[in-house]
Amino acid sequence: MDLTLSHLRRHVLEKYPELASDLSARLGAAMARQMAILKYRERHRQKLSKGLPDSAETESTKLSETVATEVTPGIHPLDFLETASDSGLSQTSYATSLMTTQDGISIPNPPKESKNNARFECPYCFHIISIKHRKDWSRHVFNDLMPYVCLEQDCTTPTKLYESRHQWY
Repeated sequence: MDLTLSHLRRHVLEKYPELASDLSARLGAAMARQMAILKYRERHRQKLSKGLPDSAETESTKLSETVATEVTPGIHPLDFLETASDSGLSQTSYATSLMTTQDGISIPNPPKESKNNARFECPYCFHIISIKHRKDWSRHVFNDLMPYVCLEQDCTTPTKLYESRHQWY
């Protein structure tokens, strides 16, 4: 299903009918950016899976010579924001209610390949990672999805996506 910005904005308004027009537009745009980032990662992974082209191909048809990288758990590969805290405040905790709720909101289970701290390819960012606990997986998924956006009317960075409540705050 191809969702346009107007479809996403309508979705937000259906969920929150009392929401101000500019905020519904901002949330719809944030959802579109999240989807675009995930789609970009998927296309990039497909491109990498094709390998390098034969030397006989012309320069215009060559794929980039990008090599997949490993990711250290807890460090976001795109590094949109500085994640270290100098303030002494605790890092974001991901409430159990966000992992599985009666409302159907949940973090998907980690892939079976992740058992016993084994390395596996994340199905969202396509990096090779390993996780020890479900909480690590939840944190990684939040890093990939960047689900937070500023809702302040006068926000100076209204299009910025954040991967944690701590960064958003």
